[in-house]
Amino acid sequence: MKRFLAIVLTLIALLSFAGVPAAHAVNGYGATALTGGTAGCLDAINGATLTDGDKAFVTTTTQFYVYNLDASSATAESSPSVISPDTNAGTKRWELVYIVTNGKGIDEGKYAADAQASDTYVITLSPVPAAYYTGMQIYFTANTANTGAATLNVNALGAKSIVKNTADALQTGDIEATQIVGVVYDGTNFQMMNPASIFGAAAFTAGDTVYATAASTLAKLAIGAANTKSFVNAAGTAPEWAAGLKIGTFSRDMTAASGDVAITGVGFKPTIVLFFGTQQTSQIGLIAGLDDGTLHYCVYNAAYSAAGRFEYASATSIALYEAVDKYQTGYISTLGADGFTITWVKAGTTSAGSVQLFYLALR
Repeated sequence: MKRFLAIVLTLIALLSFAGVPAAHAVNGYGATALTGGTAGCLDAINGATLTDGDKAFVTTTTQFYVYNLDASSATAESSPSVISPDTNAGTKRWELVYIVTNGKGIDEGKYAADAQASDTYVITLSPVPAAYYTGMQIYFTANTANTGAATLNVNALGAKSIVKNTADALQTGDIEATQIVGVVYDGTNFQMMNPASIFGAAAFTAGDTVYATAASTLAKLAIGAANTKSFVNAAGTAPEWAAGLKIGTFSRDMTAASGDVAITGVGFKPTIVLFFGTQQTSQIGLIAGLDDGTLHYCVYNAAYSAAGRFEYASATSIALYEAVDKYQTGYISTLGADGFTITWVKAGTTSAGSVQLFYLALR
């Protein structure tokens, strides 16, 4: 079977010669060893006889190699990836295209299995690479899932960080146990080609909300309590869960002077507030008002004018009338992080006493 596979691969490679103009004709060479400088070794072929694009096929007892001759490479020799002729090499280099090892094809991205029990993945390749180089592709089976930032050490050449999205550290779950991981060395790190999830699947649970932070990194918000709603936080930087409403109460002394009064303890900045009130006497009573800090409306008891009469106002959200010239009115002049400020206007000589008011603040 191995012999048959080698023949097939050779025929495929030879087919690549077809259609090459005579002026650029290439040659095929055979060898039984990579280096050594003796007859039968790939590096023993005199560089003076080699032409750009020449092919070489090296068959050993366990491996079959396919090489392409790059006449202007000048890359340092690193067997088996790069082989330099021992004689008249100049800038000519044999560059590895394909390997069949024990009947299994492996291209320039070589494969091995990791046996570690942590995020420091370690593999041993055969043949042994001399050094890391930019563009080096490697595949390995991860023994364990990663739990954060991870590294890969190939043949004790040194641990290099595994990153995704060009330079981002891995998140938990980007590598799953028994996953075949593909990486490419970029000169500094191994860039992962196939993360299990762009988010890191194991880092998230059902109901989580994924969002981008101000630093353009991914973060999550765990699912909120039942019947809560999603809002943007006060800083405007991230989502958060909250009930989104507050019911409260306060009173207004009918003899208090005009001025601002802050209502706090709401717990958030409202977008709208609804007001309700009770009667102090038969002449005073707030029915309902609503206010978003810009628009102010209310419907109020105008019994001072006629029994059972109601009127509305479009510039105030609270209206407490004893008479047409004796009243307390209010509207929201400021919405704050923990409540709102009511601007009160008093007119005439109002009777002593207080009116109890209730509000429903909505986020």
